[in-house]
Amino acid sequence: MYKNPPRRNKKSWMAIVAVIAALGMIFSVFFQALQGPGGLGGDEPAQEQDAGQHEIERLEQQAMTLEQHIEDNPDPVVMGNLADIYYEMHMYASMFETEKEADYLGKAAEYLEKSLDKDPDNLENHLFLLEIYDEAEKEENVEEIAEKAENLAKEALEEEPDRIENYLVLLEIYQHADKEDKAKEMANEGEELILEVLEENPGDSQARLHYSTLLLSYHQDMEAAVEQLEKVLEIEPEESPLYNTALQQLQRLGGMQEVEVEE
Repeated sequence: MYKNPPRRNKKSWMAIVAVIAALGMIFSVFFQALQGPGGLGGDEPAQEQDAGQHEIERLEQQAMTLEQHIEDNPDPVVMGNLADIYYEMHMYASMFETEKEADYLGKAAEYLEKSLDKDPDNLENHLFLLEIYDEAEKEENVEEIAEKAENLAKEALEEEPDRIENYLVLLEIYQHADKEDKAKEMANEGEELILEVLEENPGDSQARLHYSTLLLSYHQDMEAAVEQLEKVLEIEPEESPLYNTALQQLQRLGGMQEVEVEE
């Protein structure tokens, strides 16, 4: 049976973006399945599960092809792609409570670890691995991964102190490492920069998207986050990628709100 993906205690900004993207793809698959033979007149939950299972099988074929490739060429980029594929399978599996949910998550972590052995300065993969460890409730190696990610993120911040994403990345790392004081400091500095940008240019939709993420992931203020997303919809034309991102996030937040009401 379909269920909403599990809500995590730590809502990192990269995780939110990843979940929104995955859900958008998932719902697209479901919509196509419902428009196919049988349409809406059939057993809708069964059709959704069939569509999800079909997508998992397609992804398993992709994973098999890449795994054969890295037998002779252990490319860290390909390993990172494998981690993405297994995490996506985990997302599908989590929606239907299949037995392989934990297995897929474990494979995603395994390939990220192998990728980082080959490419230890890949900040994005460090963040992804921290998120997977958090979701799997794994404590081993978290401190080491978080320390490496923190050093890389600090270097990025020093190089680009006016880049909002750098503050959000460090905030995420400190949240995973349970460094509350540093997380608060980074959230405050990031918010200060965002407000400066918006004061100078109220039409900066990218800054508003970042602000909505900060409001949700750190302040837990859904109402204020929704307000920023709605402003993006007012600013951007419908064909804009930023408009679509804001719309998807609003739809996702609406789903989260329904789950909270049910609970």
